[in-house]
Amino acid sequence: MIMRKFQSSNQKEFTYLIVVIVFFLLLASALLSNFSFNVLFKARFGEVFFDMFKRLKVGDVSIDPSLLVGERYIIHGKFIAYFLPFPAVIRGFLSIFKIGEYPIPSILMAITLYSVSVYFLFKKVLKVLGNGRNDILVAWYPFFLLPMVSLFVEASVYWESIIWALALFITQAALFISFLYQPKMVKKYLLLLISGLVLFTRPTYLVGSCVLVVILFFWDLKFKNYSIRSLLPYCFFIFAVLLLAFLNYQRWGDPLEFHPFKYYEEAGSDERSRMAAVSPNLSLERIPQSLNFYFFISKSNFCSHPPFIKVGGERLPFFKSYFYYIEPSYPITLLLPFQVLFGLWGAFLLFRRNISNLNGKKILQLYFLVSIVPALLMSMLLFLALRYRAEFYAVLIFSSMIGIACLQNAFSKKKIFIIAFLITWMAFVLVVNGLFAERNFFYFVGAPMKNPKAVDTWFGVPYLTESSYYNY
Repeated sequence: MIMRKFQSSNQKEFTYLIVVIVFFLLLASALLSNFSFNVLFKARFGEVFFDMFKRLKVGDVSIDPSLLVGERYIIHGKFIAYFLPFPAVIRGFLSIFKIGEYPIPSILMAITLYSVSVYFLFKKVLKVLGNGRNDILVAWYPFFLLPMVSLFVEASVYWESIIWALALFITQAALFISFLYQPKMVKKYLLLLISGLVLFTRPTYLVGSCVLVVILFFWDLKFKNYSIRSLLPYCFFIFAVLLLAFLNYQRWGDPLEFHPFKYYEEAGSDERSRMAAVSPNLSLERIPQSLNFYFFISKSNFCSHPPFIKVGGERLPFFKSYFYYIEPSYPITLLLPFQVLFGLWGAFLLFRRNISNLNGKKILQLYFLVSIVPALLMSMLLFLALRYRAEFYAVLIFSSMIGIACLQNAFSKKKIFIIAFLITWMAFVLVVNGLFAERNFFYFVGAPMKNPKAVDTWFGVPYLTESSYYNY
């Protein structure tokens, strides 16, 4: 009887997970394809990774300059994209099915991975905190999909790399916490394999992955796991590090280089470019202004007509730092306010509250330090861009899970579902507004993309047809 109930519960949980993911993928397909639901939709710069794959196959680290305008590097007459090549490998796999040149199938794969991983990460966080309530998991799961929704601006090379990076990093988080809480060699092999793949997504997550592996190694030393069987999985990660160093050497002539500004095509001879060229790539002095850009709400973010919240340009006075490039701001605090509030509460509880499971608390604290690495590095970089907000998502997702788990523990099942539904719905409206606001911003500043009618209607501007768009 107990076994039947357990199997029935697992079947219901699996069915629920599949249903939510299917609806999530339909939403992603709509937004990424301009509401055409065409997974073979050709987005701007959408063929860069496929071109990168075809060239890497023959040992060429350059790209076709016609496929990427602007963010290219010119070294010895060759055009090189700064993007790391993991999505290119995925495109190579998809080329088996003759769809490698299209970005949306690759992005949908990343979204599926994220959807599964964030579910099991939340489930593991609840278990570590001693809260095995399945109702909290089921009720709040859609809420943790919303940060990913905010990245469905377009299916360009930029967003494809960002979405894959976040998906793999969250997968790594779920495996890391699961392995430290219940060590099994299969989990360790998977963890170090994924950790190696993260190295080929984005430099900020790359550093976070290295920090995680170092923590894992010292954890093994602490518990005297010196056997060959225990250390062998690290070979995956070591091989990935060596491969990445070789790739960087081929691209930039330096195994530790990722963004050599002196070769940047758009780095002109003006004073701004000259100062950027001599400025350090990372600087602690930039952190206050970065946090201002990504989190501070300005009056310029509001307007008197629907939808009332928009991309704004006015911010607090500049601090003692220098940025080569600054976009108008749409702060995370407006985009994901509930995640920010729950995240702050979760971070506070994680380090101040007495959690009965001390070993579990230490595991969560260790991962919190890992999750903050991409955000910290992004706060120190030379650029302030809307799309780079995703580097703050890992720590927001993780800490908000802790906050929600602790807050909802005292509520009845009925109240949990009512509260979760209302907050998730309000959060979804804010996320869609932010996504449309960003799309609308790029549309009006002249980016080569056509706004879908839904975005124009949302912002109350005239919808442009295919013919009128190019005469706009």
